[in-house]
Amino acid sequence: KKGPDPLVPRKRCPHIRPPDTRPSHRETPIAPCEIGICRKLTLSCPNQSLRVKRDILYLPAESPSRKIDLTMYLFPRHFILGVTSIILLIFSPQLLGQRPAATPTTDASFQSLTDGKTFDDWEHSGNWILQDGAFYRNQSGGSLTYTKSLVPDDFELYFEWKVSKGCNSGVYYRPAQYEYQILDNVHSPYGENARQSAGSLFFCMAPSRDVTKPFGRWNSGRIKCKGSVIEHWVNEQRVLSFDYRDPKWAEQVELLRIRGANLEARGGKLWLQDHGQDVWFRNLKMRTIPKDETLVAAPNFKPLPVTGVALEKEQERVRNMLQAQRANSKN
Repeated sequence: KKGPDPLVPRKRCPHIRPPDTRPSHRETPIAPCEIGICRKLTLSCPNQSLRVKRDILYLPAESPSRKIDLTMYLFPRHFILGVTSIILLIFSPQLLGQRPAATPTTDASFQSLTDGKTFDDWEHSGNWILQDGAFYRNQSGGSLTYTKSLVPDDFELYFEWKVSKGCNSGVYYRPAQYEYQILDNVHSPYGENARQSAGSLFFCMAPSRDVTKPFGRWNSGRIKCKGSVIEHWVNEQRVLSFDYRDPKWAEQVELLRIRGANLEARGGKLWLQDHGQDVWFRNLKMRTIPKDETLVAAPNFKPLPVTGVALEKEQERVRNMLQAQRANSKN
C-alpha cells in the first residue's frame, strides 16, 4: 500500500472549519473554480495547487498550476451560486449608491462649465492660469468664481481636482459656508479633524472614509443636492450622504450654523477657493436634477469620528466664534 503524497502544511483557514464528515482530499479531486465568494478563501498558487484536509491547507509536492476556491469543499455548487447571487443583489454598488447612475461623459444633461482653453464665464484676480486644460491657482489673489449663472437648487456637480503638498482649498456651491473640502489629508494640519478632511462638508459633516489619492494626483469629486439631502463623492465613491433635517444630525448642523451657514439657503455662486496653496481643477460639469428624480440619504451613512486633540481644537474654535458673535451683538 502506497503511503500518502508528501504534504507540507501551510496555514490554518481562519474563516471556517469543515465538518468532520467531509470526504478527505484523497477522495475528492480538486477542480478549478472561479466563483470566489470571499477573496480570502480564493487562493492562487503559481506552481502548485492547494489541497485541504479538515481546516488545514496542504500543498502537494507536485501539482499543476491552477486557482481554486476552498468553498468548493464546504458547500454544494448550487448553494454557492445562490449565495453569490443574493450577495450581488443586496450589496450591488449601484443599489447602495456606491456608483453614480449618471456620468458626465454619457449623460447629455450635464453642461460643461469650462472649455479648458479660456476663462469665459469665470472671474478671478489674475492669480489663476490655464495649465493643460485645468484651472491652476499658482499665486495668491483670491478665488475663481463662475459668473454665468447661480447654482440650481437641486443639482449635481462633477469636477476633478489635484492638490499640492499640504494644500487646503474648497468648492463652494451654496451661499455662505457651504463647502466641499479639498485637502491634502496627510500633510495639511486640517487633516487631523475628519470634519475638515477632503470630501467633508467643512466644519459640519465628516466623510465616512478617506479614499483620496496622494497630493500631485488627480481625484474626482461629485456633489449631489436635492431638497434637504446632500451627498459628496470622492473618486466615484459616495462618502457623505445625509438629510440635514433629520434630528440625528442636529449637532453637526448646529456646528455649521455657528460658523455662519444656513443649510436652507439657495441661489449661491459656484466658486473655487484660494486658501494659499497651489490647487488645480478641471472638467467641471453640472446638471439640474429634475423633479421626478429622487435622492434619498443613505440610511447606513456613518461619518468618521472626531476625537482627542482634534476635538479639543474644534471645541475651542466654537467657543471663540460664539464669543465673537456675542460681542458683535452687543455692538
